[in-house]
Amino acid sequence: MQLLLTHHARERVKLRGINYRWIQECLIHSKFIKDHPRDPSLKIVHYWIQSKRKWLKVIVRFSEESSLIITAHFDRNFKGILP
Repeated sequence: MQLLLTHHARERVKLRGINYRWIQECLIHSKFIKDHPRDPSLKIVHYWIQSKRKWLKVIVRFSEESSLIITAHFDRNFKGILP
């Protein structure tokens, strides 16, 4: 599956020091996926980044051919269960 980033996502990932590999891991391994409350075509995905000791939050639109990343950031408010 191809991973695409919007212009906004590319700028934010660079600004926030988010590794592209972390986004890939988030989309492949996360068990915390929910619908976006305002746009049913989007998903909110969380993944624990052990090396940063932070939760990565990715907003994504999935399709059969690709995953379009809308934005990504470290989420201080998410209270998931640590792996």
